[in-house]
Amino acid sequence: MKTQRVEMVIDGDFGLVTAHFWFTNGREEVKSIEIAEFLRCIRESTTETESFFHIGTLPEGFYDGCVNMWTEASFKVVLTLPMKKRIMNYFGESFIIPFPDMAFFLEVKDGFLKESWVIALDNGKTGKIHEKSVVCHYPFGNVHHDYKICWGMNILPKVSKMEESNLYLEQFFGSETNMDLYRAPKGCPQYTEQRGLIEALFDKDLYPSEWLNHSSIKFGAMVKDFLA
Repeated sequence: MKTQRVEMVIDGDFGLVTAHFWFTNGREEVKSIEIAEFLRCIRESTTETESFFHIGTLPEGFYDGCVNMWTEASFKVVLTLPMKKRIMNYFGESFIIPFPDMAFFLEVKDGFLKESWVIALDNGKTGKIHEKSVVCHYPFGNVHHDYKICWGMNILPKVSKMEESNLYLEQFFGSETNMDLYRAPKGCPQYTEQRGLIEALFDKDLYPSEWLNHSSIKFGAMVKDFLA
């Protein structure tokens, strides 16, 4: 015999909880117990269980992020990249030059890139990206003053989960860079043309931190605001 429906009424005046049961065989039953006893039964019948939300494989360079509880195709993710030499495509030519430490902030809605930012980072003497790393402007073109990426006429891929967000980074570095939105670094203002900066980096193994345009923002604070 299974219970089909239950209705419960709390009578504060008499301190009782009355339960009315209807069973699948048509029988009905009414039971009353004191509120204190009812609460004790509830506490004893409640067990702690852990609840997990599967996010799958994390993308390379994952620093922090969050996933929509209803669909893994909607998420926010922060990806960091260490300083190293990378390919720069500039007006039809390819150069291998050092890039600074960087972080990408990507917001994806239903598989489509909604917002995207990229920053450079100055980690000070630590040499590693940390929450107190200083946010700097990306030193090359195609990025607005507020760190938003200008994708131009690029057709961006649709993704199904956070793991695939590296596709946006591949497209960013594979895209043509031009003079749009380029600003000469404060540490070397003589490079008003981006080509001058690129050529000055040919013989360097690392991007000089003094050639970055620093802000007063700390990386940890920017991550926290982004994920809020």
